[in-house]
Amino acid sequence: MASPNIQDVPRPKDIDKIEFEIIKESAAEYSEEYDGNALTVNGNGSNQQEGGVDVSKPSKDIEIEYEIASNELIYKVCDVPPLRVSLLVALQQSLLSISSSFTVGFLLADLVCAGQNDMLKAKLICSIMFVSGLTTFLQNNIGIRLPLYQGPTIEYILPLLALKDSMEWNCERIIEAHWNQTSTPNATMETGAPDEVIYARIQMLQCSLIIVGILQFLLGATGLVGIVFRYIGPVTITPTLLLIGFYIFKVIVKFSETHWGISMATSSMSVILSMYLAKYKIPVPAWTPKKGFHTIRTSLHATFSMLIGIIFGWVICGILTNAGLLTDDKNDKQFNARTDSKLYVLGASDWFFFPYPGYFGFSMNFSVSTLISFFIATLASIVDSIADYYACAKICDVPIPPNHSVNRGIVIDGLATAYAGGLGIGHGTSTYGGNIGAIAITRVASRRVFQIVGVIYMLFGIIGKMGAFFVTIPMPVLGGVQLIYFGSFIGVILSNMHKVEMNHRNMSIIGVSIIFGVSIPIWSHNNPEQYATGYKEIDGSVHAILTNPNFLGGLLAMILDNAWPGTLKERGLADSVEDLNKDADELNNQRNQTEKEEESIYGVPILPNFIARHPFLRFLAFMPPYGLNRDRTNVEKKAEVI
Repeated sequence: MASPNIQDVPRPKDIDKIEFEIIKESAAEYSEEYDGNALTVNGNGSNQQEGGVDVSKPSKDIEIEYEIASNELIYKVCDVPPLRVSLLVALQQSLLSISSSFTVGFLLADLVCAGQNDMLKAKLICSIMFVSGLTTFLQNNIGIRLPLYQGPTIEYILPLLALKDSMEWNCERIIEAHWNQTSTPNATMETGAPDEVIYARIQMLQCSLIIVGILQFLLGATGLVGIVFRYIGPVTITPTLLLIGFYIFKVIVKFSETHWGISMATSSMSVILSMYLAKYKIPVPAWTPKKGFHTIRTSLHATFSMLIGIIFGWVICGILTNAGLLTDDKNDKQFNARTDSKLYVLGASDWFFFPYPGYFGFSMNFSVSTLISFFIATLASIVDSIADYYACAKICDVPIPPNHSVNRGIVIDGLATAYAGGLGIGHGTSTYGGNIGAIAITRVASRRVFQIVGVIYMLFGIIGKMGAFFVTIPMPVLGGVQLIYFGSFIGVILSNMHKVEMNHRNMSIIGVSIIFGVSIPIWSHNNPEQYATGYKEIDGSVHAILTNPNFLGGLLAMILDNAWPGTLKERGLADSVEDLNKDADELNNQRNQTEKEEESIYGVPILPNFIARHPFLRFLAFMPPYGLNRDRTNVEKKAEVI
């Protein structure tokens, strides 16, 4: 019988989403099986028919090439890889998002007038990494219980950057006012703010973030998320966050102007690796239970493009510093491009630093503008997290998260946000989509790996020298990173519109909201006397609201989106409302999944069996219903502990 043509070999259904491995071997020796519209060919000469395709044994003297589809996970959510594999993959996942920790840390330091205080920057970065690690560990154990990394979210910081020109947050005015009351009236921004001024700024963030964290906890604990997002959709979220982008350029310029050449080189390297070279694959050592250690080809340079860009820019700074091409004048902006400009921080910082609530002091005072900005950021963070939950479940090939698991994830986020407020780091955490994408590349979806990621970040936060090390990154390198980081963030904001119909209604709402959010703050900032009442407290609150662009634009967008008639599909709410209100069993039936599989993934492992059986759990929105926790076997319990 004639030998089969390679085009006759049946291909898997998801051929557009998978990576192929070309295998070449003698037809006389092979005995190979693979799944998908699965073809089974044995070397004994028999023909196998599977999936309606008849394939005959090829001639012994013919050597063929065929492709094996390989999108199957090596380790699934409840699997426990060997320790060496877990550590290796966890380290890769940790490095993938570590740049966001020190980027947000530098932004926060600039916001609280600590731009010249490198020691405090190191402590802030350590605190950020510790909270990220703790939240990641909790989410993977008792929260959503999917393999996710929880990192610092920029949504909390950027709204406050828009307020930097206000009297309440303008560092130049604050520092000048402070020094005018002391014996050093000629001090400037280069002198830096004293600790009491910096700590006062941090304390203004603390109480607002704690309040918002409690509100987020209540949204998850009561199951009100579905109700809230009936009124807040993409048409509201997009202009709200997009207005933040108009104020990002100030931050990028501040870091990049120390040396635009280095900054552009850093960002260009990241762009080249992630866009132009992403289609090329490089050999990388790998390990699987079946093959052991071997070499695979993957676009690892695209995955770590930002980290490689940082190293590239840092090396350029080192070369220019050693060649004497960068000034050693500390009063020159270019001095901050030198690799030795902040080396003293490494020697002066402690080896160990344990972040705890109240380290920077504590105050019950809060800013109205800060509270409003944080609340808007929290809503945006919840939208982002829920989308990531569903994306992660799809990649991991597990049942869609039931309502109780989603609510529990939001509960953990709320508690972590309140804890972060107590530490004084000025932001909450959110899931990172980049780490979810990395699961598809490594094909390791084990929850144990991300539990180790949480431990790694907590260790990074406790080791004081680690935060000091990141402080030594030259400023133009950070400027180049922020250019890519913020650019990607704006792109993600715009992606919220992919479910919205681009009709006159939606385009008008978004356009009017953006113009309104830009115009009113400019007028309010230049004409505060126009709305002065004579009462300082009232004037301050009104000024905070009228100079907050994302609040004004977001409020108008929400009012117009709900007042202007439109269908759920037209507003981009059809899918989210449907998913949030479907019963978990219905969702599982759609994916042909069993309740037992859902329990092993989304059940609460620390819940005693006598409590898990109690009917009162059905009244708690963040706990599994009574039927889901009944008659759990030892095997299921063991799977839940993983």
